[in-house]
Amino acid sequence: GRSGVVGMYVRGDGNVGIGTVSPQKALHIEGASGVSASQLLVCGPSDTVGDTAGILLRAEGGEADSALRAKGGIFFEREAANGLGKLHLCNNGSNNNDSADLTDAALTIAQTKNVGIGTTSPDSKLHVKGISTIEEATVGAGTQLKFAGQDSSGHFNFLVGKQYNVSNAFEITPSTAVNGTTFTNPAFIVNSAGKVGIGVTSFTAGVKLEVAGNIK
Repeated sequence: GRSGVVGMYVRGDGNVGIGTVSPQKALHIEGASGVSASQLLVCGPSDTVGDTAGILLRAEGGEADSALRAKGGIFFEREAANGLGKLHLCNNGSNNNDSADLTDAALTIAQTKNVGIGTTSPDSKLHVKGISTIEEATVGAGTQLKFAGQDSSGHFNFLVGKQYNVSNAFEITPSTAVNGTTFTNPAFIVNSAGKVGIGVTSFTAGVKLEVAGNIK
């Protein structure tokens, strides 16, 4: 380097450091620090829409048949002027010598910051194409989705969940207060026996539909 600044350093074990004389991996880069700082820039050579800048990942050593076989990839796809585009996380699951490309996109972040799983054209903040599963973090804890407004909205929030308040039941539960985060009184439940309850958390024997209050 010059002026006492390290440019590139090759350690005795073959590790290469850029900006550091103590490289901890095969390639170790240290650069500017700070918010949104970056130490590596990968560019595609073209301004053509549809072209990409990318990094391929392979979890095996070099192959005698020279097959690239890089099954993982991160690609940024150009869509418009000024480098606008979308980011793809790709995983090729074929048991062959193919490498990951855009057709293997598992997760996509669009210009709008919409996130797509199973789709490369997400039209909402989270767009999932295909069957999805929400699994409880610990046994018996239940699973839930919460629908919340902004703090100043003046509206009740809602929880949709499985055995959150009622064992072996699906429920829809409003918050106990405006903009609340506590959900203890289900408005609607369906239990594992197919019984339906409105405003109740338990059922009278032999009853399929139980309602607390008047029906009009």
